[in-house]
Amino acid sequence: MTEFVNLYKEDSNEAKRKYYQTKLKFDVKEPKGKKELHKMLYRYLEGMQWVLYYYYKGARHWRWYYPYHYAPMISDMGSNIVENFLESKITITEFRIDSNCSENPKPYSPF
Repeated sequence: MTEFVNLYKEDSNEAKRKYYQTKLKFDVKEPKGKKELHKMLYRYLEGMQWVLYYYYKGARHWRWYYPYHYAPMISDMGSNIVENFLESKITITEFRIDSNCSENPKPYSPF
């Protein structure tokens, strides 16, 4: 961890690149990696929106999930999240869901 912190102090872009390469297996300097990062950032925002809906309005549905094991670096969100990721919408109203999940809008219960 100290090695990462030291690298981040020296060159934050290289530290981020190393993080994404090691943890998520894509290179943010390549076009394919940039697209994957953008998709990841959108899904992360979508997750935050889902949690807010859950606590303030009730779950919209139970089929949404975050498809990555790690979170993006928050500094990659940029300065204008609404324009960069939400296509000038204030909130996400339609969540991308897993089509393999049940149509049942209720949470999974093992009993």
